[in-house]
Amino acid sequence: MRHEPRAAWRLESLGFRAVYDYPTCGFRDRAGTVRERLATSPFGQVVALNAAGVVMGRLVAALEGIEDSRAVEEVMREGPATVRPSEELDALVGQMRHAGVDAVVVTRSDGRLLGLLERAAAERHLDERGG
Repeated sequence: MRHEPRAAWRLESLGFRAVYDYPTCGFRDRAGTVRERLATSPFGQVVALNAAGVVMGRLVAALEGIEDSRAVEEVMREGPATVRPSEELDALVGQMRHAGVDAVVVTRSDGRLLGLLERAAAERHLDERGG
């Protein structure tokens, strides 16, 4: 799995206690190699990245009925919504509540994956700091 250690350290410094290595795959990987990662993901999804680490899509199903030889790029959901780490947490959580979104993919401005922000964790953080 690919991860961005600086992003994890930054989240921990902001008070987030549960910081995980987010499951990823290459968008040219085969479904058979990704199936177990997806099935065991605590987030219910795996983000597909290109060779430069740019988010290309995501897989959100268990790939049931999909042949092992199929490429991830053929079965992924393209262009997932993403946010930047510079967004104000209060406003972002409000937008997530309004849209009924439980988690959002966080990327740099160049589209490279930083991680996933879970709404429940963000709400706890805001409650703890009095926001």
